[in-house]
Amino acid sequence: MNYGILVHNMKDAVQIGQKATLLRRKGYSYRDISKELKVSKTLVANLLKNVKLTEDEKLILNKSLLNKMSRARLNASISLRSRKIFKEKKAFEMAEEDFKKFIKDPLFSTGNSLYWAKGSIIGSNIQFSCSRLEMMKIILLWLEKYLNISRKDIKFRLFMDFLEKNEENKHFWVKTLGIPTTNFSKTVYQKSGKSSKKTREYKGSIAFNFSNIETMRKIIAWQKLMIGYHS
Repeated sequence: MNYGILVHNMKDAVQIGQKATLLRRKGYSYRDISKELKVSKTLVANLLKNVKLTEDEKLILNKSLLNKMSRARLNASISLRSRKIFKEKKAFEMAEEDFKKFIKDPLFSTGNSLYWAKGSIIGSNIQFSCSRLEMMKIILLWLEKYLNISRKDIKFRLFMDFLEKNEENKHFWVKTLGIPTTNFSKTVYQKSGKSSKKTREYKGSIAFNFSNIETMRKIIAWQKLMIGYHS
């Protein structure tokens, strides 16, 4: 056995142990000490297993760990925000390309204006509601042609005045818009408490609601671009 090498290794271990203890008392975590001394975390844990910290040193260590956790959360938040900004910027650039290509198309401008006036966006939910057949036809054509959203993939709901209750109204919308019956949720009847003054042409108010974050970003971008285009 080479006792010279053994003694040398023991001295190194003692020195590492002393440095590890000093760093620990300063509030370093095992991981930080491992990186600082370029040794394994397991070795650090073994060297420090019998080290007792004072109450003040424990407070320093806890404060250090809390600060580290806060920085980690902040960095994660910044990273998520950066990715979101990048995606939104990319989505806007793509929407701008489509806008330049379609702006001279009357259906494109009409659909944008209709959605701006009658539609809404809550989170990533795209919503639209109206009682006019022609208006709903236009907005569905707009979704299909420029956003590649098929009416057959959208859920619809009919809203009726309780005094105008008529099951045939849903069949009217199904037939005229070419929507599968299964795409309709249960009709909502609203009690007005007043005498009905609706015309015979009144078939209720139809609404759709679907969630698509890419479509949502594109619609918002088109609305902003429309403002700039006509300003």
